Amino acid sequence: MTGIELITKERKEQLEKHGIDIKHDFDINKDNELSGIATFLCLPDYEQFGINTKEDFKEYFPRNWEMPQLMNMVKNHTKSV
Repeated sequence: MTGIELITKERKEQLEKHGIDIKHDFDINKDNELSGIATFLCLPDYEQFGINTKEDFKEYFPRNWEMPQLMNMVKNHTKSV
């Protein structure tokens, strides 16, 4: 799958499975949280930066996001790298 196809698939899932649309993203992520997470997940190996535990991840992800969601993102990200 290309990057565009993966993004399209993810957006479709966010909308259909979770009911999260673009407006919702903007409303709850007003401090550039999405771009910060995108940048973080682009790191090839965040363990080299000492990020290994749930507590480490909490330091890098938005405070208004729930830990199960964050860990799911990380798990799914590492599956596709």
